[in-house]
Parts: sequence; structure tokens; C-alpha cells
Amino acid sequence: MFARGETGKGGGTKQGLVNASADFTASDGGAAAIALLNTAKNGAESSVWNGNTKTLTLKGVSFATTATTAVKLPDGATVILADGTENRVIGGGATAVQDGKHTNKIYVYGIYAAGALTVRGETDGTGKLFVNSGEHINSGNAWTYSAALYADGDLTVKGGAVTAQGGRTSSTDCAFSLGIQLSEGHSLSVSGGTLTGIGGESCDTEDQNDITESFSEGIDIYRGNVTVSGSGKLLAENVSDMAGGDLSFGLLISFGNLYVSGSAALTATSYTAIEINGGDIRLSGGRISASETTIYGDAVSVGRNDYYNAGNGNIEITGGELACVGNLRVRAPETDG
Repeated sequence: MFARGETGKGGGTKQGLVNASADFTASDGGAAAIALLNTAKNGAESSVWNGNTKTLTLKGVSFATTATTAVKLPDGATVILADGTENRVIGGGATAVQDGKHTNKIYVYGIYAAGALTVRGETDGTGKLFVNSGEHINSGNAWTYSAALYADGDLTVKGGAVTAQGGRTSSTDCAFSLGIQLSEGHSLSVSGGTLTGIGGESCDTEDQNDITESFSEGIDIYRGNVTVSGSGKLLAENVSDMAGGDLSFGLLISFGNLYVSGSAALTATSYTAIEINGGDIRLSGGRISASETTIYGDAVSVGRNDYYNAGNGNIEITGGELACVGNLRVRAPETDG
């Protein structure tokens, strides 16, 4: 059985790629990790790691690896995207033969943060970061994940532009391609810059004669909140081949609330663009734009979860604008009689 942060057999070394993680949690304080990243720099300046403040300043890297986690960051890390730079982090794929369904969740990652993570830009906020996780193919029924940006803590974005796209996944039970995922009980905050989560291709291969789509999610939050405030921009979507799948979500929040305020903007596009299961939407400023990709989906779906006695299922608008292209579904609490 593989724990989160581990996976099955890696895809092997490919020409031009390293087979190592840039592991800033290692006992050397991150010295080897920053040296590894700088072998892939795409500009004149080298990126910098400050182990005392746990701050990684990216000054232009194009780092691709066959390792199943490209970059590992410690709890409390900050990533600064230097102005005018473009940074790419691409994780490796894996094949597995693992069973256990939901009791055995196996992962590959682009960036894995071992706790809280903050991302910000420099003065002009023009730095960019693109993160991709690798392909994860499981011939067993363990739940199989490819998560581009995963944090085992709160994720805070204050500036710069971050785009995270999940890799292709398959399992004979449930498979998940996730742009951004946080561990249970943690929250996402975007107060500046732009954060984009893109769910990739995912399929259920239980019946080889009838392979079906599985879960593709731009952003997945479980028992946590999403707050978009200030000048922050949050985008949630899927790759085009998955946008019409009935297990595709732009933003999925289970047992938590969505808050949008200030001049912030949330834009979501998917079969179900925004799903709040066991929580509320509270809009006091800015704009929420939600678009379903088929007539069978929902632009916005929000409701109380009666089974877990969670949330109210309310949409509260005291300012700003809610724009829906498609269904706006508010699921009423169940009543007796």
C-alpha cells in the first residue's frame, strides 16, 4: 500500500530528463534541490532557496523529471515568482498494479507541499509558474490520482500567475486528474495574482470493452473553504476532452464555503462548473462567472448535506455579480413527511 506522497513504479528515465525530485524537505536543507532546479534554468539568473525562511525564489526554470513528484516543499514554504520569468515544473508518470479501492489512494504529483504553502509575485507580479503532474496508470482498483499542485495544508496565493494541470489517470475503479487539491480540513485563499486549476483526462477501465470517463477536477477542496478577495483571480476548468464528462468539475468544495469579495473574480467552466456540497456561497463583491459545458450539467450547484448535517445550501449576495451560463441549482434540505 502506498501512502500519499508515494506511488507505484516510475516510468523510467527518458532522454533529456532527470530521475530525481527537487526535495526541499531533505536533510541537507534543500541544497541538492536548488542545485537540481538550477540545472534546468532557462535564463541568466539562478533561482534561490533560503532554508531559514523556507522561501524559494524562482527566476526561470524548465524542470522536468521522471520522478513521480517533481518538487517537494516543507510546511510553511513560500514560493516567489520573479518578475518577467516563466517557470515550468513537470512531474513523471507511473504504472501500478494496486487494489484496495478507496482504502488505498495512490498519487503522483507535480508539486507536493508537506504543509501550508504561499505563492506570491515580486513588485510587478509578472512571474509565471506552470505545473503538470504525470500520467498515472493503474491496472488494479486502487483509487488513482494525478495532482499537479497538492498541499497538505492551506494554500495562499498573493501574486503572480500559477497554472496547474493534472495528468492522465486510469483505474478499474475511480481515477482522478486534479489541477489543485488540498488535504482534508484545509482552505484556499487567492487575494492577488491568478490561480488556474485544470483537471486532465481520467478514465475507468473496469470494462475494457466500455471504458468510461472518471473524475476530472480543476480544484478539489474537502472540509475547507475557498476565499477569493482583493484583486485575486481564480479559474477552474478541465481539458477539452473532459469538459463534457458528467464526473467533471471546475471547482468542487465538499463541506465548506465559497467567499468572493472586493474586486476578485472566479471563473469556472465544466460539466458542473461550481459544486458546493454541504456549504454556502457568499458573494459580497467582485464577480462569479460559471458556465456549464452541456445542457445536462450545472453552472452552479449548491446544497446542504443532510446525511452529514453539513452546511445550509444558501447563496447570499450582498454585492458583486453572479453570472451563470446554464443551470443554477439550489438543493433544498430534506424534510420529513
